[in-house]
Amino acid sequence: MISIVHERPARPEEWDAYWRHCPSATYYQARAWSEIWRAASGGRFQPAPTMVGFSDGRTAIVPLTKQRRRRGLLHRYHASPAGTFGGWLAPGELPASHTDAIEAWLGATRRPLVWRRNPFEPRRVTAVPDPASIEVTHALDLRGGRTALHTRWAGSATLRKARKAERAGLTIRAADTLADWRRYYELYEASLQRWADDASSRYEWPLFEALAQRMDAGVTLWLAEHGAQPVAGAVCLASPSIVSYWHGAADAEAFAARPVNLLLTRVVEHACNAGFDWFDFGPSGAHTGVRTFKESFRALPLSCPLTRFDTAGARVMRALRLAA
Repeated sequence: MISIVHERPARPEEWDAYWRHCPSATYYQARAWSEIWRAASGGRFQPAPTMVGFSDGRTAIVPLTKQRRRRGLLHRYHASPAGTFGGWLAPGELPASHTDAIEAWLGATRRPLVWRRNPFEPRRVTAVPDPASIEVTHALDLRGGRTALHTRWAGSATLRKARKAERAGLTIRAADTLADWRRYYELYEASLQRWADDASSRYEWPLFEALAQRMDAGVTLWLAEHGAQPVAGAVCLASPSIVSYWHGAADAEAFAARPVNLLLTRVVEHACNAGFDWFDFGPSGAHTGVRTFKESFRALPLSCPLTRFDTAGARVMRALRLAA
């Protein structure tokens, strides 16, 4: 039976190497994502990766991020910040016996942990810890190339709406200045006002500023513009084989011109032409309209359940908050 026989903090260069050589890794498991959150939070989030060694000599990294809460009195760990995909990193594919050992180790440490399963990791998990909120992401398999992609889109409204946006004079480009990111953030602020209580998350400017510092290093802000005015944007994060659409916003007054359809069509095509294996649209949560939009791209639903390992005290506190 495979077990974990030793553990130690992983060094930054080890984290980077294991991430680069892990075929199922997304940007969310990269050291850069954890450090972006450290910079944006003023240090409340801190990288806490662990190298684990197995009884057969194999090794893996569990790339956790530690969050300081209640003025440092409490802590929570994240398999990846902001409820994004987490999990183990290893060169090549880990056997099920090894991933089972990691899950057992995570449960045995008794640390409070939020973990959204990586949908691109082979489904080797033997038991999902309870409680788990079963959710899906939507993703496009790009390994067939551009021809296969357009064949999949044939007969859908995706290309028709993209062409409508082009006829309206919209163009797509990658942001290349901090000012571009600031204009995108203004779009996002306007979107938050429109979404009101329906917004599933709210992020402050320092997070986008930290992302902007990593342009050309796996982080790309794509903009749809009418003239010189941004009307929609998409923040995409790339690992060696997977592009993840993490964040988007658009100007409601431009909706009739279909800027998001053109934007994502061109972004997906760019990822396909660049040789990526997958384009991930991300989970939709309870937003039915968002899910329907992603399905219009003929994307596949992939399971990415959210799991929590809590201490007994944390479970009581959450129950009290829900009952209030």
